[in-house]
Amino acid sequence: MIKISIIIPVYKVPSDYLRSCLDSLVAQSMQGCEFIVVSDGAAEAECTICEEYTQKDIRFKFFRREHNGVSAARNYGIEQARGEYITFVDADDWIDPETCDLIYKYAKENDSELTFWDLFFEEASLEIEQTAFGNNDIHLLSPKDFSLFQESIINAAQRKKLIPALTVCKLIKRDILIKNDILYNNQLSRGEDRVFNYNITKCVRRISYLHRSLYHYRIHNESTEKTYHKREFKEILIFIQELNQISNQLYIGKAANEAVNCFYGCVYKLYKLDIPAKQLYQELHFIKEQIKAEPFRTFIQHADYSNRSKQECLEMFFMKKGISVLFSFRIMKTMFFRYLKSL
Repeated sequence: MIKISIIIPVYKVPSDYLRSCLDSLVAQSMQGCEFIVVSDGAAEAECTICEEYTQKDIRFKFFRREHNGVSAARNYGIEQARGEYITFVDADDWIDPETCDLIYKYAKENDSELTFWDLFFEEASLEIEQTAFGNNDIHLLSPKDFSLFQESIINAAQRKKLIPALTVCKLIKRDILIKNDILYNNQLSRGEDRVFNYNITKCVRRISYLHRSLYHYRIHNESTEKTYHKREFKEILIFIQELNQISNQLYIGKAANEAVNCFYGCVYKLYKLDIPAKQLYQELHFIKEQIKAEPFRTFIQHADYSNRSKQECLEMFFMKKGISVLFSFRIMKTMFFRYLKSL
């Protein structure tokens, strides 16, 4: 009997990171599990490493696929999985040796359909522990905790709310996914993990929380937090709108605050990037066009001013009235200082 299927998509992963990930799977004390490694059009060097591990440990199953994105790779892994439960590990991260044993035992003890746990952020030489629900195991989430879990999937711009939103650190009963036809949305270029997780919460009644940091989430130069993709803000708005719709606007205020958080997150991320002035202006101007259109125009009406700087509160006040003049001034000021810096 296969107790747990671990799905690992592989695409453009440095070889040392990939080996660290796969070594952590080899080290799992549980024998009744399978490791489904899916190449999403990975380079031959990565595939060779993956095939090497299939020779090393019979728990590994390796599949080569054309590049169709991480959602398609995870969906293929779900189709191949035969375990009672499913979990995911990213190929640049790693897990502790007892992870499978501990999460399976905890899920069975509590008859959980979904179990989640804590992690460490690994950045440079720093290891920062991040917990989701405080200092106690929660054998079954109360209705209040359940609602908080859903809210955190929607409003996850801050790290302290990130764990419920992530693909990783979740053990899901496979029958829930199969019976409810829950897969990753291939049409979303961002936020597909959060839509996937929220769809699961609509189909489960028993969620438990294990207060143990078993997952190591590596943050490096290619991590989402460290990169900015062209037209990123529009892609973010698309998945926030999707979350708002599938939740039947139950958390419209949270979705609105997430949209504003991501708006400022994109702006401040652009400031830090060393990109040509013309490109910076184009991206900031594109963001300005998005805040004048739907769905942001609706979201801004429901957003609150909590934990905002005075400048942000003033900008939000005018945006609520459909006026973006202050943000236009911000763009002009940014470009002026960028010009001075180039002299």
